[in-house]
Amino acid sequence: MKFKKISDNKFQCILYKEDMKNYNISIEDFMHNDAAKIHELLDIVIEEAYEQIGIDMDGSVMSLQLVPQPNQSLLLTVSGRKEEGGMGLMENGANEITSFLNDMVREDEQIEKALENAIATEAMFGFSSMDGVEEFCCAMPELSGISSALYRSDDGMYMLVSEKGTASEDMYAAFLMKLSEFADTFSSIDTDIIRMKEHSRIMIKKDAVRKIREYCVA
Repeated sequence: MKFKKISDNKFQCILYKEDMKNYNISIEDFMHNDAAKIHELLDIVIEEAYEQIGIDMDGSVMSLQLVPQPNQSLLLTVSGRKEEGGMGLMENGANEITSFLNDMVREDEQIEKALENAIATEAMFGFSSMDGVEEFCCAMPELSGISSALYRSDDGMYMLVSEKGTASEDMYAAFLMKLSEFADTFSSIDTDIIRMKEHSRIMIKKDAVRKIREYCVA
């Protein structure tokens, strides 16, 4: 696992293929909201985040966002809202973490709230060449509801930005996983996407995947 602190109550964790094997969890478990496995993993991730980057998560309901990345890894973004006058979980001791996660498992409404953003609704994937973009687009079937745009950044990377739109969770998850097999880099952080757009030239503003696929097979 590799950690990056974003704020006092928000961090990212790259979960490598080996980590998922060691902790007996798969992408499918996230897709199907396997609460027991997810919260068991979160227990480990939160403790590791505290040890490695010193982040002190609070006792509120957390949100979890994930984006598949190349090499069958996952980027997890974990966040929590700090309650007025509340005390962080780490201040109350490690046992409080387990207690809090168990409470979440018992409360269906809290589970749904914590996992409702599990799949990032907007993500940015980078390709080192246009050939890579075309290869991905030609490999994708027609998918309705997913929006996509193509940019070229100052450093010469081709950035494909996708949005869930009206597509189902399963369809968009499959799209992201397929995209991660072809792309070289990725991010689902809003500030990264905004910064990229500010310093890049837009090449295809709408329906980029469909238009490139049609061009390639014409």
